[in-house]
Amino acid sequence: MRIIQVCMYVCMYVCVRVYVMYCIVLYAAVQWGLPTVSTGAVLGMLAGVLSGTIESIGDYYACARLAGAPPPPIHAINRGLFIDLM
Repeated sequence: MRIIQVCMYVCMYVCVRVYVMYCIVLYAAVQWGLPTVSTGAVLGMLAGVLSGTIESIGDYYACARLAGAPPPPIHAINRGLFIDLM
């Protein structure tokens, strides 16, 4: 019974901390007004993501060449890009 109470208190503490942090982040995001989105900004971000992806693929092959290892398989590159883009 005591363990359940301790777990409940820990869960409540964590939930309150997450809620407070969420409120602070939300306030900080809109303290100068609602953010605006433009077509140029979206295209610029997409260009940055695409160039970063291409650079990461090149880095995988360059590291393999410098290490004297065979080129990485496609599934390994896919995994790396998935983690990189998260």
